[in-house]
Amino acid sequence: MRPLSRVFDAWRMLPVHIRRSDTTGDLRAFVRCLQASIDLVLAEQDRWLDIIDLRWAPEAYLDLLLADLGNPFPFALDLTRKRRLASTLVAMYRLKGTAQGIEQVLRFFAGLDVQIVPHLAVGARLGRSRLGRDFRLGSGERYHRYAFDVVISRLLTDDERRQVRWLVEYMKPAHTHLRAIVEPLLVPPPVTWRLGHGRLGRSTVLERV
Repeated sequence: MRPLSRVFDAWRMLPVHIRRSDTTGDLRAFVRCLQASIDLVLAEQDRWLDIIDLRWAPEAYLDLLLADLGNPFPFALDLTRKRRLASTLVAMYRLKGTAQGIEQVLRFFAGLDVQIVPHLAVGARLGRSRLGRDFRLGSGERYHRYAFDVVISRLLTDDERRQVRWLVEYMKPAHTHLRAIVEPLLVPPPVTWRLGHGRLGRSTVLERV
């Protein structure tokens, strides 16, 4: 409980002539009973400051605060991340429909650093690019014009992949389309020669030097 800087003494708030007239002490005893109830009410009022403070609010009240803010994310979070989400949810709403917003929610919920790449972002370099190798002619459909990829720096599990797709679909502009989640390719293990077992053309190949 926070320390109190006020004095709320019901007995001292009574007029002086009433206190002097209490010769038996019955009035003072009755006011003490009232004082106990008053202290309880004040303590409950002081707790309200902790309830609405994101740093101190109990978890049940954090859930109510998130619901009041219209939290759209159906993911299980621990207490610390609930406090962080409650403090940044309004900022996430403001970034909805932007690449920065997609990157922020993926960093918050999935711990991923991603890059949003438009599908037609890579252009041809005059005099260097070759048709069919460095680039391809795209169609005139609006889908390709407003499609984008999410490039991720590590491999995802199936659950993470579903979570990423849900977050991207929620945060992206309504007229755009998520084309693919691009993950790094698995590096094949190096081919080694086993004496007496390896066969040329099957388990090993000759490489041009």
